[in-house]
Amino acid sequence: MAIDPKQIELSPEMQRAIAEKAEQAGKPWDEVLWDAIKLSPPSRSVAPEENAGESFYDAMHDLIGIVTDAPSDLSVNPKYLEGFGRDCRTGAD
Repeated sequence: MAIDPKQIELSPEMQRAIAEKAEQAGKPWDEVLWDAIKLSPPSRSVAPEENAGESFYDAMHDLIGIVTDAPSDLSVNPKYLEGFGRDCRTGAD
């Protein structure tokens, strides 16, 4: 079901939020909206039964590598595993 973009109505709060973002970015409001659309995750229209048997890796492989400012492997530095396995409620091992 296609919607005519000319028929989309925005609440005053949405209009204000878009205007503020556009002003902060120094861009026109339509460019701010387009940037937001490009950054949003693609919609999945696959019914659950259609991907039955698909592994978690297969379902998520397009997200691998999107985090760029994290260590490549948390297990290589012992400080990242400090406290791992402790009961956070009691502090016991």
